[in-house]
Amino acid sequence: LTDEYVSKVFNYDTVEEFLGSAKEAYETNLEETYNKDLRTATIKALMDVCTVKEYPQNVVDARADDYIRLMMNQFGVSTVAELDEAWASNASMGGATVADYREYVVEQVKGNLDSEMPLLAVCAAEGIELNPADYSAYLKEYLGVDKEDDSLYLGYGSTPEIGEQYLRRIALANLGIKFCIENSTIVVD
Repeated sequence: LTDEYVSKVFNYDTVEEFLGSAKEAYETNLEETYNKDLRTATIKALMDVCTVKEYPQNVVDARADDYIRLMMNQFGVSTVAELDEAWASNASMGGATVADYREYVVEQVKGNLDSEMPLLAVCAAEGIELNPADYSAYLKEYLGVDKEDDSLYLGYGSTPEIGEQYLRRIALANLGIKFCIENSTIVVD
């Protein structure tokens, strides 16, 4: 590497400047990977010692119903019967019915709750509550969002209210992850 080469190819004035930037980017990537792996390992460790014995039926039903409403919006229909008709005439749906889809969604919701519920239980046991600053930080850090609006929430629910409720619950669960990480002994193999 020469100063001339890094200037021409990478738009840096010197080899030293280029290598410094490359090292910084590499270290940032390592830190991000470590933090992601730590979160994943923490959730897995928690799930290994926790068993969800019963799912809150109101949450399961609400989320499953919301998925159905999202599909109704996507297909431009207003009833489940109309959605069934739309799917029957759509070759890409492979003959699926709304009832089939709902069964699938219920299982997906329960899978999400398997990790979410223990984290919310940690928050409840430790008196952790979601405050506005924590929520804003979650939106910025994990979703890259600086402001809340209906378009954000419609990405997570069929109405802005449902989307916001879902994100607030996930943001609280995120505080549970942070608590577990901060109060764990980390062993790196």
